[in-house]
Amino acid sequence: MNKKIVALFLFVFCVIAVVAIGVFGKVPDPASIIRVEEIYFIDPSRPEHDFECELNDDGEKVIYIQRGNKTHQLYWRIKPENATDQSVSFVKMANGDFFEVDANGLITFTEEVSITIKIQSNIKDLKSDIVNIEFIGRPSSDEDENPFD
Repeated sequence: MNKKIVALFLFVFCVIAVVAIGVFGKVPDPASIIRVEEIYFIDPSRPEHDFECELNDDGEKVIYIQRGNKTHQLYWRIKPENATDQSVSFVKMANGDFFEVDANGLITFTEEVSITIKIQSNIKDLKSDIVNIEFIGRPSSDEDENPFD
């Protein structure tokens, strides 16, 4: 009778092991993971330039927005478009005290100052891009206006 219990125990253990490996042992096939090769900001106000950001005199990407805007939505592209993990994060690079950015790329300004922001792809691929956001146009109503303009 003792041999039957040991045999039954081994059989149950093997069944549990096979089920556990089948459920928890699945590892994604490396060939099915599509890595992010490139991530970059785009400027929707520049369709004639395939939405590429303008470059300033220092060769840095810049997006110009009209004074008076309290928010600005960032847009970006990930290549290839079918990358497996398309999650992104944002990092404040310059003048971070004057704006907030949410997980969807919506910037909320507390003051109209030039800022620099970085977008990063997922932690596995670590691709990134940096853009400057600058205000253009006449000063907003809460700033002193130049009477000579």
